[in-house]
Amino acid sequence: MDERGAPTISSRKRKFPDAEQYTVGWICALDVEYSAARLFLETEHEQPDARSPNDNNTYTVGSIAGHNVVIAVCPDGEYGTNSAATVARDMVHSFPNVRIGLMVGIGGGAPTLSNDIRLGDVVVSSARGQHGGVIQYDMGKRIQDQDFLNTGTLNRPPVFLRTAVSDLASRIDTDGHNIVGAINRTLSARPRRVRNKFSNPGPALDRLYRSHVKKGDHYGAADDRLLVQRSARLLENDDLDPVIHYGLIASANQLMKDAIQRDEFAEQHGIKCFEMEAAGLMNHFPCLVVRGICDYSDTHKNDNWHGYAAMTAAAYTCLLLRRLTPSHVTAQDSIRRQIASADIGKTSTNIERKVDSISRVATTNTLQAWLSAPDSSSDIHRLLNERCTGTCSWIFEQHLYKKWLQDSDSFLWVHGLPGSGKSVLMSSIITEIQRQLSSRPRILLRFFFTFSDESKQPALAMLSALAVQLCAQDEEATQQLYQLYKTCSDGNRQPDQSELLTTFLAAIPAHTDTFIVLDALDECSDQHECLAILDAIRSAHEPSVRMIVSSRYQTEILKAYGNLDNIDLDQSHVNSDIKLHILAQLEPHLRLGRRWGEHEEAKQLLLEELARKAQGISALDELPLSLDETYAKVLTEAPEEYKSKLSTLIYLVLDSPRQLEVEEVLSALAIEDRTSPEDNNLVLLEDLLDMCPGLFVVSEDPFVKSLYTYVHFAHSSVDEYLRGTCRTQQVPDGLHYHDSRRRLARICGNYLLPSIRPSEALVGSWTFPWTFDEAAATYTTRKWAEFEDHNTIPLSSVERTSSPGKPTTNLPGRSRWIA
Repeated sequence: MDERGAPTISSRKRKFPDAEQYTVGWICALDVEYSAARLFLETEHEQPDARSPNDNNTYTVGSIAGHNVVIAVCPDGEYGTNSAATVARDMVHSFPNVRIGLMVGIGGGAPTLSNDIRLGDVVVSSARGQHGGVIQYDMGKRIQDQDFLNTGTLNRPPVFLRTAVSDLASRIDTDGHNIVGAINRTLSARPRRVRNKFSNPGPALDRLYRSHVKKGDHYGAADDRLLVQRSARLLENDDLDPVIHYGLIASANQLMKDAIQRDEFAEQHGIKCFEMEAAGLMNHFPCLVVRGICDYSDTHKNDNWHGYAAMTAAAYTCLLLRRLTPSHVTAQDSIRRQIASADIGKTSTNIERKVDSISRVATTNTLQAWLSAPDSSSDIHRLLNERCTGTCSWIFEQHLYKKWLQDSDSFLWVHGLPGSGKSVLMSSIITEIQRQLSSRPRILLRFFFTFSDESKQPALAMLSALAVQLCAQDEEATQQLYQLYKTCSDGNRQPDQSELLTTFLAAIPAHTDTFIVLDALDECSDQHECLAILDAIRSAHEPSVRMIVSSRYQTEILKAYGNLDNIDLDQSHVNSDIKLHILAQLEPHLRLGRRWGEHEEAKQLLLEELARKAQGISALDELPLSLDETYAKVLTEAPEEYKSKLSTLIYLVLDSPRQLEVEEVLSALAIEDRTSPEDNNLVLLEDLLDMCPGLFVVSEDPFVKSLYTYVHFAHSSVDEYLRGTCRTQQVPDGLHYHDSRRRLARICGNYLLPSIRPSEALVGSWTFPWTFDEAAATYTTRKWAEFEDHNTIPLSSVERTSSPGKPTTNLPGRSRWIA
């Protein structure tokens, strides 16, 4: 091999009969991987004379960088972990002094927003958290509302090999690797057919489809519109191309061809590559796994990149061997001895761990049943499946989010309109926490309040769910909660909220970061209790607990968290996500895609108009069902003492030709039931907002902030609902359309009667000025006439109550009313 890593071709095989002098074992699963490995041999040896009698492998032996290397391939047509394990077993029997295990070949990439993995790149297995570099993802289970629990344990490669990987990574960072040059020199002396098979197919054939797009959903010119748009790589030179990635490799007995599942595993566990053999090797042949990326683990698999991806993986492996001196490798224990010594110590330990694991799972299930703890995992998974690729990513760049993630004792409140995507955003935050913190100990607890499921509304349900999740992640917490179970007559009685909260607070680890994610706090049926629980958690564990909650903009929550860090899901952020969602939904349609190809400007106008219509509501695809149900629920659950005022407020806002100032609305509500100038029926602004959370909002004048504030519907769909569906479906008594008209008629009549207008002393005690201005007079006189069928105050009564010096006929706007 020359100084840049390319092998020099030997014209004849060298005799090297002693099998005990081979120290590097290189295993391939496919013939294309086997061919690539053989191409990088500096010298090829003749087969050793002595072999184990039961060895069914076929080998190629030779040397790379002074190391004697034995290469084996799995039988044709046999894939998966078992086949690779059989090859490794036979290899170490025939070559007993193999010190280094290598599994080298191709795999499917798992690109994410943070991992720009492309075809031809190389992924090297690297330990993350409890995993030694390879995770067997078909050997595990899910426990209530928890991350995927891997019940198998896989060995790591030897320390000296992992150290060599770190050394090479550092040198690549500073000096590059020139893998492309090594491949070109290796292929230069080969026939054209070999060069064609193993050369780079080019970036035009590197196509990453959006996760929801399956093979067969697209044709011809529409293809490009279904691709993830990625900028060209700007590498200074070929020394950094392909890119080398380090992280977890997921292994299973089945091929990963599901982009949605790929994304879920990549985000939750930090997976960078999927393959089918390595998990079968790690406990019998502790090895480093090197994979060249040949596809994106989706339905769009093809063979275009197999040859080149196999070459990049083999070229990297040769560079790694050059960082290891043959004498250093020879000084290490053989793989057979490594396994034997490890097995002696691990047998009893593994048995104990398995018993402990089984016992802990059983205990957790018992506690869950005892507490009737609801499970939010189905809600979270549904939301993740609804999420369109690329959406919600804006929040991860927000300063307040980064501050919350990094600081201890941090709290963040995310608030927005109904249907603005809060729940999808919170589920995305959960997966991002799992991805970013996969390499360090942490506890993640989550609960999603749900208005459609009464079991997920009480504060006690939230506390129970958090407690059970904590047990599933922390052994000490399991013991503490189980002690409470024993105290409660072995689960024959339920703990009260105070008992459970005290135990939960004591069980939270003081020295482990704990993340608590709560969605839809406004859907909690006993908010006061819920806020008290959250305050207790924050106060008891300030150094270690980070909490993020989402809700609508509601008064009680505003009072609790208004002065803390908060992020508003404003229309600009939501609309950017809406555009991505609309694009993803419309682009798969072939005929529409072709038209857009010719009219890009029309396409953009369509997207802008749809986003504008949405007005920051990302759940438009749920209309008319889900939002109508939400609005109906708000009306139905309005406090009895507020329903008459709510009816008036609805019609005031529905009927007004302009936005109403807060003072105007409060004046109208205060005068409705007046019988004398001294009646004080003033409604507080907080009461106004609490009447109907999610239906109305108060906003400032954009030009003169803090001077004028207005009351209006939170979204145009509220107006449409109240004018349409609400008039025909069953609504609470007193909230019907005609009830509202009757109340507004009374307000107008009372407004025109000087005998019951508020006294000057009473007005002086109010926090806003009472102004009987021209606009108000014009409005009330006009509307009063319209409501003649509902009016209980005839015109003659208004005229008779006019006192000397204050004639009704002199009221501002009176002349226009008479006309």
